[in-house]
Amino acid sequence: MEIKVKPKKIFKTKLFQDETKNYFNKVFINLFKKYRLKPAKGGKSFEEKVKSGEIEAKDLPDMSYPMHILNGIIPSLKVLENRWLNKGLIDENYDDNDIRMLLKCLLIAYTFHDINKLHNEIDLKSSIEKYFEDDLKNLKIELSEEEKDIVKYLILATEERTRYVIPDEKLPTWRGLNRLIKDDLIEIIHLADSISIPIENYTEIAKIWKKLKEYVDVNVFYFDDIPYEVLSRFIVERLRENVDCYVISPRGFIYEGNLEIDENYLIKSFEEFLYRNIEKMVKIDRQKAQLDIFRFIEISEDRILRLIDSLDDSIFYKDISKKDEKARDVFTKKIEDFSEEEFRKFKLLKLLLQLTPTETNEKSIKKLKSKFEEKYFKIDKYFDLDKDFVDRVKNADTGLKNYLKLYIATKKGFNEKEIISDLITLLKTNYSGSERVDLKEIINELLGYAHLNGKKIKEMKFEDIGSKKNICSLCGRKSSIIATENLCFGFKPRGFTNRTVVSLSNTKKNICQLCLTEVTFRKLIFGKKENVQAVYIDAYDYFIPIMDENLTKYIESVSENIGLWDKDAKAFIKAIYGFNVKVEEELFPFLMTFVDISKQIDFIRFYRKILNFVYETGFKFYLTYPFNPDKVKKETIIFDYTIKSFKKLGWDKVRLDEIEKIRNEFELLWKLGYALKGGSKSDNIIVSLFNDYADNPMAFYFYLFKLSYPLSFAEKYDLNIINQRIGVEKMNIIEKLADIASDIEWAKGSASSKTSMIRESLEVLKIGVKRGYRDEEIKSLMAGMLYRKYPYSSKKEKIEEFCGVLYDELFKGLWKGKLPSKKELRYWIYAFAYHYDLKSKEKRNAKTNQEENQ
Repeated sequence: MEIKVKPKKIFKTKLFQDETKNYFNKVFINLFKKYRLKPAKGGKSFEEKVKSGEIEAKDLPDMSYPMHILNGIIPSLKVLENRWLNKGLIDENYDDNDIRMLLKCLLIAYTFHDINKLHNEIDLKSSIEKYFEDDLKNLKIELSEEEKDIVKYLILATEERTRYVIPDEKLPTWRGLNRLIKDDLIEIIHLADSISIPIENYTEIAKIWKKLKEYVDVNVFYFDDIPYEVLSRFIVERLRENVDCYVISPRGFIYEGNLEIDENYLIKSFEEFLYRNIEKMVKIDRQKAQLDIFRFIEISEDRILRLIDSLDDSIFYKDISKKDEKARDVFTKKIEDFSEEEFRKFKLLKLLLQLTPTETNEKSIKKLKSKFEEKYFKIDKYFDLDKDFVDRVKNADTGLKNYLKLYIATKKGFNEKEIISDLITLLKTNYSGSERVDLKEIINELLGYAHLNGKKIKEMKFEDIGSKKNICSLCGRKSSIIATENLCFGFKPRGFTNRTVVSLSNTKKNICQLCLTEVTFRKLIFGKKENVQAVYIDAYDYFIPIMDENLTKYIESVSENIGLWDKDAKAFIKAIYGFNVKVEEELFPFLMTFVDISKQIDFIRFYRKILNFVYETGFKFYLTYPFNPDKVKKETIIFDYTIKSFKKLGWDKVRLDEIEKIRNEFELLWKLGYALKGGSKSDNIIVSLFNDYADNPMAFYFYLFKLSYPLSFAEKYDLNIINQRIGVEKMNIIEKLADIASDIEWAKGSASSKTSMIRESLEVLKIGVKRGYRDEEIKSLMAGMLYRKYPYSSKKEKIEEFCGVLYDELFKGLWKGKLPSKKELRYWIYAFAYHYDLKSKEKRNAKTNQEENQ
């Protein structure tokens, strides 16, 4: 489900349209590419400073620097445009070079208004002195010296303590431009900065509204916490079609003008949406015809004819019989030879014969079907069918027998109007009472969650809580609609928002009409897949989209290169803002879709795509259970559902400034896994690597030594990220042991020889501990074993040092006098082996260089 952007002008004047388009196509795209992972708000480092008490502030949701610029500048520019229109400085078509220059300076100044944050500095003034000129070059911005003075003046004016660093005399005075800079531009930069805040909950959109309302007469419509994500987004999309928006979000918008909430228009829009997805709303096979679209829409002759015309003809006879080829061929030819009028009757009769009864009205439907069986479907004539063939089919399975009944009924030439009339009777009976969804009531209930200018539009309707027999499985209200799996879910039993596990196969469960409508819409998004998760992407937290931008093309290319979505998802996603954009009418800032990642390797592959996508865009990504609503995300990546290893690694929640680091760590594991996999079709080695690494990061070195040439692989990458995960204390001991070992003898030969020094020492240590020897005795035993292995008097001191570190610092210190499991010991051994090999190579190379230089 998406919020679709209609192609309309954001600005009223050509001057503002041209200058902003030039800015976004030439400046903002470069800012986005360079600083997309730079937090303007939030981030892990900021979170840690807040927790430690280093700074007194509130930890905010992540917002990248480019998005901070975008979210503030567009609404503020609309305010400025209105102000200058009212002053008579501009009109719709008039161009003015001086005003254009001021607008350009404003855009560049706001781009760098937090230049100190871009470079992790505290002082704004010194940051301008150190970085401003280089930043202009990096972003390919050309300014005259006069324009640079104006931009610097505006940047410094954003903070009171630097407000008067550049004297007013530096500003241009002709035509009163200095007054416009001081009276208007400074104020607009402050406004842009104040409204570009991360939204912690959707009610906070009201804060932005109150700030904007000081400058322009705007209103705000938004949904408060609402579980019906798809339906609320659908209403937001429809309501904002004809108003001038300043800010939009998945749950609401700030707009100028009058908002008309036309319930009839919303009902019509709901129905049209269902018709656009009609093939997913209808299931017709050789025995059943499930027509759940008629739960929601009016049942009439026009609607029925539209239904059968909308469906592919082959749906009505594609599965005649898999076993009886002769019967299949006969009926296929007969049906394809029907005239247009006969085929339409055939389709109507098929719906009449095979309509699937609802649970509540099953008895009434059976009575009507019995009546229509007698009226239409008696096998009392053969027409051009062979008698023996008819007799054989009469004794066949129900599905094949249905085609015999339908062919004969079609040939009898019943009046089409009469068939439709009987079908209407059957449908109205089937989808009556509690089985019918009242869309007007649905819209009223949804609007009970909505606010207009901070006040509820309608009072929320509170239903009675259901009993065990009639409680809605999702929301708990009283309901009598039986929630059969085929009816509305299309998923295997799983945890819902309230974590109640609902089994649809063993026990009858109920669902209320509002939850049924939400789930039906979700089913249209997810299709009939069972192992799916819901995916939400926010291109930005809230903003007015800019049409026809280079950013759009950039994001599209990123998505295509990564291969983010499979074919089923692409079929639903026509476009998102920046995804597969082909025409201006198809831009989507917010996306809701699905992904099937039921296998561990599928999850790992998908996570890699998401990491790469977020790394290239900075967009927020949220994966959750299939019925959960979207939520405001503090972190940039959130996985409610994840494999255990990723949760242990902390990869289920990732802040913006952690993305690059985690991506590098992930890629290192991924490349090692694929190097180990080689030509094998099995992905088990990759899954095992990630699982073992999560349990103990030193497992990386164990897997590394499975390669024929571990050092050759490791030299291509920076392993510091692995060592950081292992921890400073452990790495200090490993590197200390490796350094001493390389002084005893350089590593050489096979993996076994490189591990032998520590492996055999640990075996001796294990024996000594088991026999209850004292500390010094165990160290002597280890040293004695190593003396025999390396019988060099010059190495005696190093051998004793090695044994001392191994026993005192590792065994008694880090391990607290207890040997770890065999598996963990193995990881320690191979972590040592790698660093022993590395240290030996460094010393070998150093000696070679020394000899060459003598």
